[in-house]
Amino acid sequence: AEASTTRMQLRIGYISADFVDHPTADLALAVMLGHSDRMEVWCYATSADDGSYYRKELARHFGGRFCHLPRATDKEWAETIFKDD
Repeated sequence: AEASTTRMQLRIGYISADFVDHPTADLALAVMLGHSDRMEVWCYATSADDGSYYRKELARHFGGRFCHLPRATDKEWAETIFKDD
């Protein structure tokens, strides 16, 4: 059998209420931007948009992989994450 040369991309999802003006956002942004190009990062924000630098940078960098559903139920979050395939 021939070995496959296709590389799987690691998918990582971060769920947080701290993608706002908060020390955790500062650390998370640095970590997420440092991931390898072979990783696909998704961000799920559970808090309201505060218009902060961190929120804007995360949304700008991750674009369509930045999901904002501040009033979602656990079931809605699970369905959203499952669909992000």
